[in-house]
Amino acid sequence: MPQAQVLSLTESQKLESISLNRLPHGLSNSVDWERHVDFEQLTYGNEEEGVQLLKSLLSRHAYKNTTLAIFWGTLVIPSVLLPSNLAIEHADEILGTDCDFWIFSPEEGFFAEVLQDGQVTITEIPQAS
Repeated sequence: MPQAQVLSLTESQKLESISLNRLPHGLSNSVDWERHVDFEQLTYGNEEEGVQLLKSLLSRHAYKNTTLAIFWGTLVIPSVLLPSNLAIEHADEILGTDCDFWIFSPEEGFFAEVLQDGQVTITEIPQAS
């Protein structure tokens, strides 16, 4: 996949069902990490730090050209599929959307929640039983 692909609502919901929806949620859209066993949390203080953290995170956890799905905290912005190298290249634009988002690698099970308050949480998605 050389470019980003905008997902339909149905395609987005299908990917969310095997990723975001397998994690416990609290009252808000964010994941209730206290009810999840294995995760790593990081923080950033400003947008520049956030972009560097996002680039580092994707470089470390997503193999080159791995497909990533990005889900936004608003339905106004459609979910997308894109290669990890493209996500790294456009990390500033992704973080600059000013809304919370989630990144999922269907091939690797890697999952990250990125909140605009500077909190980034990383985990592996549990397999369906």
